[in-house]
Amino acid sequence: MRFVPGAAFVALEKNDTSLEYVLVPKGEHFFYPGRFVGHRQTLQHTSPPLTLESLSLSPRCAACPETLARLPPRPTAVPAATAAIPPPSDRRGVRGVRSVFRVDGFLSSDECRHIMRLATPALRPSILHSMGHPQQVEGGTIDPMRTSETAWLDRFFGVNRGAPETDVTRAVVARAVALARVPGDTHAEGLQVLRYSVGGKYRHHVDWLEGHHPARLATVLIFLNDGEATGAAADEFGKLEGGGGTNFALRHSESYPEMRHAGCEAGLTVAPKAGTAVFFYNMHPHASATSDYSIDWTAWHSGCSVTAGVKWVANVWIRNDETEW
Repeated sequence: MRFVPGAAFVALEKNDTSLEYVLVPKGEHFFYPGRFVGHRQTLQHTSPPLTLESLSLSPRCAACPETLARLPPRPTAVPAATAAIPPPSDRRGVRGVRSVFRVDGFLSSDECRHIMRLATPALRPSILHSMGHPQQVEGGTIDPMRTSETAWLDRFFGVNRGAPETDVTRAVVARAVALARVPGDTHAEGLQVLRYSVGGKYRHHVDWLEGHHPARLATVLIFLNDGEATGAAADEFGKLEGGGGTNFALRHSESYPEMRHAGCEAGLTVAPKAGTAVFFYNMHPHASATSDYSIDWTAWHSGCSVTAGVKWVANVWIRNDETEW
């Protein structure tokens, strides 16, 4: 997969005989088509190459009967790159319909440990509303809907200098930028690292930074640990032994109070796996590269409550324009 500089087309998938392109209109960012649940596409333009798997199309529930009833049958014995594309009436994965993707192996185990170790001394209680700067870690509002600890690994010498960047964290941000296919790391924030203890959660929320420009085009959420940790890593950082998945709501509303009580029982929940990333969009494609972007009210998601152990995650937020923080 590669970007064609100065053109309105992006090369998407290639096999021995063909190359498929996706039209990206002026003023918009590239959005990955979802195809069908379980579709996998290898991204050759990332380093290392990553495999993007579609977990959910629209609606965001992969197992809902109304979704499954409309899904085209998954091809058997046919490579994903050459699989037949469903007819237009069934193309819920085309541009304009949000999808949720999983990227296994986004981070190595060494990178996960490096990030957790770097963030540990800078962790502070997570806040719900900052008093100005979205990356503040002190002086904001602490709310029971969000119970975790946060550290920012600074990129632009911003408001939190407790955990500076390293070559490893810069490489992780660059990988997220390549995954999102935005022009460069000026479209990305630094790593936000979170630690959740037993009972820790973040009720359903949205990431887009309402009222800001540049806003958050997409989220790259990365699980840093799971229940498989052993030895020194488990002793140093703990292991996640229950709960802690990331849930995408089945029902959607523009009411914050309503959605914050949506719970994790319905919709799509992605189980934590160390090094795995979850990738999703926070706005619609139309005008997504401009200040006239349209936020996506289906982007509600939550960090489900940890029932046993400790959970570590990191976020890289991709902006729709150049940002300085």
